[in-house]
Amino acid sequence: MQPGQRVLIIGAAGGVGTFAVQIGKWLGAHLTGVCSTRNVAFVQSIGADRAIDYTLQDFTRSDDQYDVIFDLVGNHPLKAIRRVLRSKGTFVGCGGGGPDKPASQLLSMMVGRLVTSPSTSQKHTGVFAKVNAADLNVLGDLLQFGKIEPALDRSYPLSGVAEALRYVESYHARGKVTIAVA
Repeated sequence: MQPGQRVLIIGAAGGVGTFAVQIGKWLGAHLTGVCSTRNVAFVQSIGADRAIDYTLQDFTRSDDQYDVIFDLVGNHPLKAIRRVLRSKGTFVGCGGGGPDKPASQLLSMMVGRLVTSPSTSQKHTGVFAKVNAADLNVLGDLLQFGKIEPALDRSYPLSGVAEALRYVESYHARGKVTIAVA
């Protein structure tokens, strides 16, 4: 992300999305978050310039164009997303898995990005997490100096791990869900 770029974050109210919104604002991007009705005000409160309620509007059918689309959900076909991605824009896929979706679907989405990317001026990529001390230091500084703040939805006792997992798998967690070990 670069200052002034128009960025769309699909899944902006989730555990990763809440950090993506805040980091994007810190980097100077113009942020639009896609979320449910109950999360519109929340997503704007953490820094999004605009929030799109996916129950009322399909962002893939709008005339808006984005420089970067960060997809944390994976529930729209790449063809539809490409329509709102600028010609030299970047699509970053980081969603589409989950307990109710077979691994073959996630693999199919990844292969689709690889096959499509060379035939267009748009860049299609995925996120592969790598632990990197320099990146962790930047995140630590952002947290320490109040530039970003974790959004905590719920905390469960250690005995409630199964219930916590069910809640996270419902796809309605707002921010992070924690387990209290002590």
